[in-house]
Amino acid sequence: MRYALVLAVLGWAAAVQPSAAAPVLERVVVLERHGVRSPTQPPADLAPYAAQPWAPWPVAPGLLTDHGQAAIARMGEALRARYAALLPGRDCAARSRLYVWADNADQRTRVSGQTMAEALAPGCGVTAGFAKDGRDPLFHADGGICRVDRKQAQAMLEARLGPLLTAHRAAYDRARRTLAFVLNPSLKAADCANDTSKKCTMFADDSRIEKGRLRGTLADGATLSENLYLEYAEGMPHPGWGRLNAKNLGAIMVLHSLSSDLMRATPGLAARNGTLIARQIESVLTDVPAFPHQAAVPADARFVLLLGHDTNLANIAGMLGIGWTLPGEPDVTAPDTALAFELWRGDDGARFVRVRLYYQTVEQLRHLTQLGRPPHRDLALPGCTKDRCALPEAIAALERHMAWDCLTP
Repeated sequence: MRYALVLAVLGWAAAVQPSAAAPVLERVVVLERHGVRSPTQPPADLAPYAAQPWAPWPVAPGLLTDHGQAAIARMGEALRARYAALLPGRDCAARSRLYVWADNADQRTRVSGQTMAEALAPGCGVTAGFAKDGRDPLFHADGGICRVDRKQAQAMLEARLGPLLTAHRAAYDRARRTLAFVLNPSLKAADCANDTSKKCTMFADDSRIEKGRLRGTLADGATLSENLYLEYAEGMPHPGWGRLNAKNLGAIMVLHSLSSDLMRATPGLAARNGTLIARQIESVLTDVPAFPHQAAVPADARFVLLLGHDTNLANIAGMLGIGWTLPGEPDVTAPDTALAFELWRGDDGARFVRVRLYYQTVEQLRHLTQLGRPPHRDLALPGCTKDRCALPEAIAALERHMAWDCLTP
């Protein structure tokens, strides 16, 4: 009886002991692409590739549409629900918890940044910041303080182009055939045997690197497939002249994915283009020395959003050596896609990083679906598990391929 009483007391004591504290999310920095835009090329430039006139857009080339703005607001609402503990509350007393910095070069990034600020902290009057003069090197490092040597770029890209197309030959050929049909349904390969006009570019299979730039079939296919994707995501009633659907959209977007992999994620180029953003992410996660053109993130900011382009997402992926596929989304850096680096403090006091990619499926973009909990993928930095990466290892992954000469004044 005595032993039973002792065991009961011990059991009760164990039950009332405080359980180990759950990990606490301290801060997050998010790199996000802008919302759905119109094609950056004027219709006259696209006309020679297709048998019929391209669909008209409600805005000038390269601008965020009303549909695109509504869709990115959906993402902002979903991220607010996910990270509510870090964001200003309803009383807006902690507005400085949210900091948004957008690329100043384009209306689509500036308006997307402001839309996200309003969705993340509704009614709080948070304003998205952006550089006032010139092109912001944070989002365009290769055009300013971190230039890419054209001869080196030529060599790196030439070394990758052939093996990349060989590794994906079946999907690449299918993409060319499918895109050729969408653009010119009556055109056959035999019709293009001696025709070098733009309407025959998908039959030419002539992809090449010239002065560090991708030219020919893959370059044209990447642009054309993305423009058709944008028609679909915009919610146009008859995308691709009524010949585009969810299935063949996935097939043609292979061209865009291969081009992006080559031109944006080739490691040596990705490092020069992505170093400043990687350093900015690192500076939010921990203290680092000041570097040129960094965004002035307040010390008390808990949710930091960098609003840029698909190029920036691909650069960081290539630089870190990570990649992903998105179920239901053929564009791996689709509009509104958000790459989040979360800083956590564990129950032992040690800090660690989790990396998560949020996105919308192309159907969610097309139909402006309320997200609730948005689709996501958990990603692992090199040398870490998907669950967590100790802060020193996460910083090492960010620094491993930095172009350090880009960080000196």
